[in-house]
Amino acid sequence: MRLWRKAFGQDPHAFRHRALADAADRIQAIIWFDPSGKILDANANFLKTVGYELTEIQGKHHSLFMDRDEAESPDYATFWKELGRGTTQAKRFKRVGKHGRHIWLQATYTPTYGDDGKIDKIVKFATDITREHAVDVETRAMLDAVSRSQAVIEFDSSGTILEANENFLNTMGYALNEIVAEHHSIFVDPEDAASPDYTAFWQRLGRGEFQAAQYKRLGKNGREVWIQATYNPVLDDDGKVMKIVKFATDITEETLRNIATEGLARGLQDLADGKKHVRMGAEVAGEFTGLRENFNRAMERHERLVEAIMHDSDRMLHEIEDLAQIAGDLSGRADVQASTLKETAVAMGIVSDARPAPSSKGPDGQARAGEGKSKVQQTVEETVEAMRLIEQGSGQISQIVETINEISLQTNLLALNASVEAARAGEAGKGFAVVASEVRALAQKTADATNQIEDLVKKNSRQVNEGAEYVSATGNVLTRIVEALTKLNSLTDQTASLAERSASGASDLTGRARGLRDLAQSMDSTTGEDSIDTYHQQAANF
Repeated sequence: MRLWRKAFGQDPHAFRHRALADAADRIQAIIWFDPSGKILDANANFLKTVGYELTEIQGKHHSLFMDRDEAESPDYATFWKELGRGTTQAKRFKRVGKHGRHIWLQATYTPTYGDDGKIDKIVKFATDITREHAVDVETRAMLDAVSRSQAVIEFDSSGTILEANENFLNTMGYALNEIVAEHHSIFVDPEDAASPDYTAFWQRLGRGEFQAAQYKRLGKNGREVWIQATYNPVLDDDGKVMKIVKFATDITEETLRNIATEGLARGLQDLADGKKHVRMGAEVAGEFTGLRENFNRAMERHERLVEAIMHDSDRMLHEIEDLAQIAGDLSGRADVQASTLKETAVAMGIVSDARPAPSSKGPDGQARAGEGKSKVQQTVEETVEAMRLIEQGSGQISQIVETINEISLQTNLLALNASVEAARAGEAGKGFAVVASEVRALAQKTADATNQIEDLVKKNSRQVNEGAEYVSATGNVLTRIVEALTKLNSLTDQTASLAERSASGASDLTGRARGLRDLAQSMDSTTGEDSIDTYHQQAANF
């Protein structure tokens, strides 16, 4: 305190100043320098702070407390020049204590003047803030780390924007001058911003209540942004909200991925449930946009395949129904043929009974023979026409069988194509693969049914050919009968002999007519109701 006494002397007016100096000496670290920076004196607090004894520093330059690089810097030289010109220097200073220990001081360097008005000393008042500085550094480092990794924005208690860091600006797509002094609602959908919930949200923050959740926000140009955020009210010494600091993490990509995954799962579930119209919605976006478009295109192709298969199936059903109708018609014609052949047999009996015994009954025998001749000719013509219709029906059946075979082949190819598409779709195509398999099985059953029908048609054709042979033989017999009857009309004297020949021919014709009748009954059995019902059942099953 020698310098204090020298400065204030024993002047009574200086006692008050000396009391202030004593108080400062007790709470602050004080050191004196000459204008060049050479150490003149230091109090106990300063010596304790730097860890030196007075004798270790007195007479040495202030640079003793500096890192070498700083002591040799132009800024340090300027620092002392400014003090030499009477400019006070006050701020937070980094200094070096004994053994190189770094110290942080909140200090003021104040020039003092002598009686001649010139600067004679520099007094430094300092407070050791090393611990506080360490806390500040740690806090600042933490804030910097948060600022580097998170989006940070500050609001006043009403929601007006005060400040925002670079991360926040990048996340939302704005420049700082575009949002400062604007309300937080610029980041919110207008409908949500007008809701009671949004008003209550800021009321709770205004009361100092912490808020944390996932939020959907709108960036510049209405871009959808999802954030995980906390709104943290900052209170003053009176417990009032000074501002609200929001820390946020951009989770847009993750959230959209989850939304897309849920949409994909719903689409696959709908497909597995066998729903007809399956599509992924617009919520399947972002990196899943391509997947959504490919899935929807695949579903459209599958639906077209199903429609084509159903169309061909309907065609096949109609063709089978037509086939069943023709088979029924064929059965009816066989019944007509059987009835006709029965009449033929009766006619043959009439011819057989028509032979005259004595010559006196010749005219009566001629009349009966003429009647039998007419019936026989009519019966033969009807039989030939029935055979022709049967043959025509068999040809139509063959054409329909060919058409069904073509449809079955096309259906099989469509089902195979559907199976390939389902395999490409992977897990998404399992449901459709089952449908394709069932369609292929139905196509195979149809092919088997048409093969059976083809066999029946071939059998009918063979039987028609046999019937034609019987008709041909019958025609030959009838020709002989006609010749015999002609001779009977011209040669009555040979009636007995001709009658015998007619009886023999009639017996032969009767036997052949019975054969035709049996053939017709066989054909009726082949193309009867059981076969028709079978065709209908197969068509319905398909």
